[in-house]
Amino acid sequence: MSTTVIVNFNTKPELVSDFEKTMEQVKQDLPSVEGCERVDIFQSLQEKTHFVVVEQWASEDAHQQHLSELKSQGVWDALLEQLETEPEGIYHEQL
Repeated sequence: MSTTVIVNFNTKPELVSDFEKTMEQVKQDLPSVEGCERVDIFQSLQEKTHFVVVEQWASEDAHQQHLSELKSQGVWDALLEQLETEPEGIYHEQL
């Protein structure tokens, strides 16, 4: 059964444009990662610094492996530099 990960990001106000570009790249690249089945990215209409990423993965392990790769390559740290607060992610399964 697939696992859905919902992640909330709050960017630094001065880096919203940079984060939008990062998310465009994520939309292009993430579907080709093994285990990733889908990704949807949303930006709040009321608070332009708030983004929600909804990812569907073959399993939680597949997502965790991807995160480990991002961290070992320094990609995750570069993303964190664009954020006002730590991202908040929660795993879900469809009923």
